[in-house]
Amino acid sequence: MIWLTLISIVASMAVIWTNVQPVWIQLIVFAISAALFLTTLTREIPKPEKLQKWFQRKSFLILSLFILSAINIVAKKYDHVFDLSKSKIYALRPETLEWIKKIEDPTEILIFLRRDDKTVAYAEWLQEQINQTSDKVKIVIKNINQEVSLSQKYDVKQTGEVVLVSGTQWVKIPSFQEKDLIQGVSRLVSKTSSSICFLTGHGEADLEDDTGEGLGTLKNFLSGTGYRLMSISLTTHSLEQIQKQCGLLTIINPKVNFLPQEIDIFKQLITSPLPILITLENTFSTNIREELQNVGLTISSDPLINVKNLSLRKPLTDLLITQLNTNPLFENLSAGLYLPQSRALFIHEEKNPLAWSPFLTTPSTAEEIQVLEQKNEKPPFVLGVLSKNDKVVMGTGRSFLTSSIGYAENQKLFFNLAKMLLKEPMVNLSKSFEESEKQLILSSTEVFWVKNFCFYILPIFFTAICFLVWIKRWKIS
Repeated sequence: MIWLTLISIVASMAVIWTNVQPVWIQLIVFAISAALFLTTLTREIPKPEKLQKWFQRKSFLILSLFILSAINIVAKKYDHVFDLSKSKIYALRPETLEWIKKIEDPTEILIFLRRDDKTVAYAEWLQEQINQTSDKVKIVIKNINQEVSLSQKYDVKQTGEVVLVSGTQWVKIPSFQEKDLIQGVSRLVSKTSSSICFLTGHGEADLEDDTGEGLGTLKNFLSGTGYRLMSISLTTHSLEQIQKQCGLLTIINPKVNFLPQEIDIFKQLITSPLPILITLENTFSTNIREELQNVGLTISSDPLINVKNLSLRKPLTDLLITQLNTNPLFENLSAGLYLPQSRALFIHEEKNPLAWSPFLTTPSTAEEIQVLEQKNEKPPFVLGVLSKNDKVVMGTGRSFLTSSIGYAENQKLFFNLAKMLLKEPMVNLSKSFEESEKQLILSSTEVFWVKNFCFYILPIFFTAICFLVWIKRWKIS
């Protein structure tokens, strides 16, 4: 019995020392060892006159307990986590460690929290783990209420946001979860810009407009994923300023013609290396149309007609495409795309045969879609085109407005387009990021009873049995 107790105590000390997770493993092992210890103590306790001899005979057990206590004190200072969970949710995943090791320049990861935030403990654990992994990376926990100027500098607006700073470059991510951390590190390592500029001054959709015709929802989504957004104008910003400040220029539904000096800048932008995303609505700038035609792209004057919607009493110019091609842009768009008021784009291969290539085409089964001006003929058409110098034009611009962006996977489509045009590296995460381990969720009452059972009821039960056995043996003797 003594040896069994000693083994159980050693096991419990080892489990607590190595901080085995989940924590219920520690609770159970400790409860069993405590119960066995009390049982052994009550069975072996001597009478007063034999106390000295008992201490001599049990000196090995007492010495072992002192040694284990000393080991436990040392372990508190040099602790290590052994994660036994299936999905390894209590340790940094290999992908995270791999990306952290790719950082070659000195980098600070600033985590903005409040003092009373419940995630401070996890942030401190993450700080310790990453600081041990790389001497190039340093995690600093900032109090968002005290570091006001720093929060304003990096546009931090809510607790939990993280900024990765390396020299003059910085990247903001929405949280310090490993999935977001990997995205931020990949963007930092590749030295890609996080700035998306939205053109204004020609009736384009506005970032500050929270109505159905604005981009308020898209702004909140992109800001939450760490992108820096700004509005620019061709009348107040020069070509050099736009190329320096913008990683991606977005033109959402221009309705008014550009001024002569603006169209000159646009001509230079359309042939420059700067990535540009242009989306078009039912009424759009005619001189933009002319410039796109000059590079081999014709935009249909009539919207596409979806005859199937007639029986469903839906707008005839709204398309729901659920069968997408195999382009990487559509890998995570399981719900398809909702494209309201779409217009066909035609590629002039005879004028510029290699300038444009389709990236979004209608599915071959969508026979009900046709172009009005072609009547019964159904030529292939393209809803969006991608040029070799990173210019994208889409035949529908309402997909990203607040009134439509919540449908299907429109929000993810814009996110994928931005990542592609900004040339962010593709991050392939393991299934452990998608499949979280099933966790035992207990109410406060259930937690109370589990703790009391492990720490009180179980040891008392074993002790009571021991007393009964001891009383029975005493009566017999």
